[in-house]
Amino acid sequence: MPIQPPKSNFLVTRMKQRLAIMALALAALFARAAEPAAITVSGNTWTLQNEAIQVVVSCAQGHLSLTRLSNQMAEKDYLKDQAPESLFSLVINGQTVTASDGGWTLAKADLSDIKFYGKTWGKRLELSLTRTQPVAFSVRQVFEIYNGRAGLRVLSFLKNGTDQPVTISASDVFALNLPDRPHTLHYVTGNLMWNATKAGVHRVGRNVITSYDTGDGWFVVPENNWATSLVPGPAKASAQEKLLYIHAWDNEPKVRVASNPNAVQLTLFPREELEYFSVNFGVFKGDDMDGRMAVAEHLRQRFKYHNPAHILSTNDWQWGYHKRRRTDMNYRDIVVPKAQAAGFDRVLIDDGWYAPDDSTTPARNWTDMAALGQYINDHGLKPGHWFSLQGRFCTRGWGEGRDSADPANIDFKLKQMQEDLIGKYHSSWDQVDAGLLWKTDTETAYSHPADSVYRKILGMKRYMNTIAHQHPDFIMQTTCEVDNPGGPGEEGLGVGTHGVGNQNVGLIQLADNGIMGMFRRSEYADDVRDLFAAFGLFPLEGMLSTHGEGKDYATAWQDSPLWYYQFLLARHTMIYSWPGDWSETSVAHLRFFNDWRKNPRIQSILNEGMLPVYNGADRLKNEGPWAWMFTNESKSQALLFALNHLNLTKNNAFAAKLRWLDPDKTYVVEEITQTPDGGFNYVFRGEYAGKRLVKEGLPIDLDDGVEPCAAFWIQEKTRSGPQVLYADAPIFRYTERSSLTKLAVEIEGAPNSTANLIVFKPTANAVEKQVVKIGPTGKATAVFDAATVTDEARPLAFTDAAPVTAKFVRRDVSTAGQWRGKYGSLAAWLAGQPIATQNGYALRPKDAATYVWGKDDHTPRVPELPAGATGSKLAACWTAATDFDLQMTPPKAPGPWQLTVYVMDYDNIRNPARALEISIRTRDGKVLDTQAATPAETGAGIYLTWVVSGPVTIHARKKEGFNAVVSGVFMDKGQRE
Repeated sequence: MPIQPPKSNFLVTRMKQRLAIMALALAALFARAAEPAAITVSGNTWTLQNEAIQVVVSCAQGHLSLTRLSNQMAEKDYLKDQAPESLFSLVINGQTVTASDGGWTLAKADLSDIKFYGKTWGKRLELSLTRTQPVAFSVRQVFEIYNGRAGLRVLSFLKNGTDQPVTISASDVFALNLPDRPHTLHYVTGNLMWNATKAGVHRVGRNVITSYDTGDGWFVVPENNWATSLVPGPAKASAQEKLLYIHAWDNEPKVRVASNPNAVQLTLFPREELEYFSVNFGVFKGDDMDGRMAVAEHLRQRFKYHNPAHILSTNDWQWGYHKRRRTDMNYRDIVVPKAQAAGFDRVLIDDGWYAPDDSTTPARNWTDMAALGQYINDHGLKPGHWFSLQGRFCTRGWGEGRDSADPANIDFKLKQMQEDLIGKYHSSWDQVDAGLLWKTDTETAYSHPADSVYRKILGMKRYMNTIAHQHPDFIMQTTCEVDNPGGPGEEGLGVGTHGVGNQNVGLIQLADNGIMGMFRRSEYADDVRDLFAAFGLFPLEGMLSTHGEGKDYATAWQDSPLWYYQFLLARHTMIYSWPGDWSETSVAHLRFFNDWRKNPRIQSILNEGMLPVYNGADRLKNEGPWAWMFTNESKSQALLFALNHLNLTKNNAFAAKLRWLDPDKTYVVEEITQTPDGGFNYVFRGEYAGKRLVKEGLPIDLDDGVEPCAAFWIQEKTRSGPQVLYADAPIFRYTERSSLTKLAVEIEGAPNSTANLIVFKPTANAVEKQVVKIGPTGKATAVFDAATVTDEARPLAFTDAAPVTAKFVRRDVSTAGQWRGKYGSLAAWLAGQPIATQNGYALRPKDAATYVWGKDDHTPRVPELPAGATGSKLAACWTAATDFDLQMTPPKAPGPWQLTVYVMDYDNIRNPARALEISIRTRDGKVLDTQAATPAETGAGIYLTWVVSGPVTIHARKKEGFNAVVSGVFMDKGQRE
């Protein structure tokens, strides 16, 4: 190699400068995702700043004020040219004092980091203000600014400096003279119902997100409760009287968060200091969805979600005392083995496990709670316990037992939790409910009637945060029963199917890293709709959904990816059905899903914040379909989910605008939808410019699959040669070594397993899928060339979907059970047998149970077994009391097909003979054809055959007899009529 001459000093210096500039640019790029908050000081002026917001706080000449409030992303100062406004005001013993009345003395200023769980979340400024008139009084005004694009939390601590009680009868907790420029103001009323106005609002209790017509805006979210008790005793809450209200440009130029004197008037005891209310404020650039995202990013930091992994747990509340299922033995023999096999994370032992009411001694049906907790831990699960601060079962009535406003009671309950539940029983989470916040109507040594509910909240918060901070893995979970329930029929309140009124909680009742329960008690009464509505109001990392509740909660196990994907909206999902009823097939299918979601590569993305992309053509209606996504920090990988379990708009085709991707990147998309038979439907959907996915969206047609749900893996295109697009659950991690013509993938994964590895071939716009065998050491290598492909791109184009048709062709009562050779050449499904996808055809019963009359090798109308199957024939059916559906989904290939339905009335001698009506319908319910089957025909066994195209629904309806039944469905090649 020739010797190169030395570079000149100028060139060396210039190269170093360029490298330094590149390093700074890269550092800035990566810091942008989580730029740390900062506070700088200049005399008595403090500048608080992060990536999104800059706030200047000044204290001079007895005045405390905000002199600057800048939206860093939009480069706008919202206080510029605005008249000054008092940051807070307090009515103390009937006289008003304000932050800017000149009567304050700055006694102290402290700066500190917000540090919990080994992480710094932001910075804290605490200003101690004192005054002597109208009484000796102090305020510790706190400003917390969080990292990244989060916002500001403002709270205060009030101190009575006298030897007499002092009453705060009313207050503005937070007020700013924000500009009333052309805008749309978004806010929530009722429980979760979003509204929009171009004017102002009065007495809004949840939140306000204001999007200016200039494409920027701000949010204000007070830490408030849902419903406030105004009279003593249980079930006396009022949804109309909350602790705090927001008034925005309500016949005045300012925006303020004010206390509600009807709900709280705080009386401070002599020399007492007490925490007052908190308000969250932040800014954003974009539309209302960007505003809701800004709230989500802020609350994720505010409530310090250091491990927001999704949790799936059992709950034993509905298992039934009379069946004695809630025992140590059943947990050891049934619950833990089933939950472990299905891939659950935790189990909850609900109300009633301890007696007497105020102890931690297990009731008589529990023999050794300490040993059981250890047993649950040893089997890879975490036990949790219902544990009430009031010390009485909720069946004894709200408003009884210990008072959480009493500091001594909180200390007592903390001691029980620390020493007994955590120390002895290995508890990892606490379900807090049972109406803790009833009003106390007499003065006590620690509260007054007008502030008793608020002081109970403070006691509960101290209890929950003490445990949450001392035990980082412990989760405090408040349920809808923390507030007194409003009761059914409260005026102006939307209620769900439970009819229990305003039974939900607010931010003020949420612990750090905690979870709150929705319990379907809202206007929507559906977990998916509730959770989409909660985005921008609550942290999704802190939400609980309760699949399994409802009219059929006792048997509501739904073995379906359409159900499983809903688990990925909330942080925590509880299943209420009795594990003894879970079938082996259902357990295996759920385990398949749980192994996938717990894969380290998948879990790391799912642990990021949920990002909604579609909830229907009108976001305010929230009618679906629903689509949401997760991305990693660099937006190089994403997971997208879509479903339509309610079909409210009768439309499964839409474009999901993936606004949270990077428009400057290029992405490749692989569909990875789980199928009901426990597999994955892998379809390569093509290469897309990020700008196109953001602006135009990814076409999704939920009729394209077996069920109205879909999942997609989205990967950044990083090279012109082959690259890994997707690796499924058994592959924990992989390393790529590539060239233009070859790709070697070194794999670490589950020992002695097989895995699908999908590699994108850019030159062919196609992929190659290999099944990789991972050896006993957990390692393998797969090699791909540049040319071999197994799947061409199949982008969805739902606008050109072929029409769904059905034409009846014949009735057959002569074949009876001898169907083989005549029906089912493409697919055959028999009731009582596994329902698997066959040759791309799928069948899904809906609102139907499977009933087996028994084994019968002699009756001619009982269907023979499929070829290769062994054992006796089964007389069986899908059935429902009046009607049910069987959804048939064909593969994406030219039709038509021949669809045959077999109806057999096996017990027509013992029961009234059955007459049925079988309809073929589109997925949105349009009837294409209907045929009747008489009692004579169903008694003999009748085959009804149609020529169909597209996905259709078989609707069976009882006309005469005990119930509706269908025993088989068959698919064959069809001919165009």
